[in-house]
Amino acid sequence: MSVRWPAICLTITIQPSNRWRQRPIELCFQTAGLPEMAAQHRMGLPRHVDHVSIWLEPSAANWPLSAVVTADLTRASFDAEILDRDGNRFVQVSGYGTVVFRGDVAAELLRPLETAIV
Repeated sequence: MSVRWPAICLTITIQPSNRWRQRPIELCFQTAGLPEMAAQHRMGLPRHVDHVSIWLEPSAANWPLSAVVTADLTRASFDAEILDRDGNRFVQVSGYGTVVFRGDVAAELLRPLETAIV
């Protein structure tokens, strides 16, 4: 049985730049870290990505962009996509896995996040 949460959505405003490819992928990583912290009280760093797809150039996106992440703890991975205001897929990251960076995050500090997500 897999542990699944509703999709997590974080809306941000990113302006196009010559480094646009790194920013949406980092947004996927950061957003995926939220359920990991809430459920397992740990912080992770990127370990593995199965696949990254770039669907739209930044000039075609209707800003701001949103990250939508679904988590599956049984597979120890996350899938994420960045959508523009109209729901067009901008970037997709599949099979993102982490390695423990800090496993000693105090549960009381994460209780509000845990309540909101889990």
